[in-house]
Amino acid sequence: MWRKLIICTSFLALAACSSDEPQRADVAEHVSAPLFRITPRSAGPVNAGTPYSSKALQALLPGFEVRPIETAVEHTTLPAFAAFSNGLQVAQFLKGSDGKVGQVFGVSDRIVGPNGERIGMTISQLRINRASCRMGQDLWTDMAICPAHGTSNISLVFAVPGYRGPLDQLPPPDELKDAILQRIVWKAA
Repeated sequence: MWRKLIICTSFLALAACSSDEPQRADVAEHVSAPLFRITPRSAGPVNAGTPYSSKALQALLPGFEVRPIETAVEHTTLPAFAAFSNGLQVAQFLKGSDGKVGQVFGVSDRIVGPNGERIGMTISQLRINRASCRMGQDLWTDMAICPAHGTSNISLVFAVPGYRGPLDQLPPPDELKDAILQRIVWKAA
């Protein structure tokens, strides 16, 4: 109960926290234009050289509101900046060790991954190989983490509806196929 409360408060803008069901959308429902694309080189206008500051992020993201938040990473919660579009959180920016943006989390179906991934899609829709995935730990327990096809610095974090364990092992293939994408995680190279 407490773990779920902590995770839900960390995922402020995810619809998954408004109910017991993870955020889900069908491929056909993704008709809205993307706000930006995450690629191995950048997360939209943000790249490995982007200073970690609200002023720098706001300059790169005109039309967005950038404000401080706290977010869950796999092993802890951290301060971050979030970009909001029309009041909805679409991305989170975490500080790297060098004063630059170190990670970006795409948390809205308006952010597109390198292969067309969008929040709400399932592992089966994205044709992800189960063998490339692992189970998350600590705050991301019961989440499957998989690399995006053809990348080494982009991970996809999936909720596995109804999976109750064992939490250190991936669910059976018939359960994992319905896992729902919750975050697209870009790490600065």
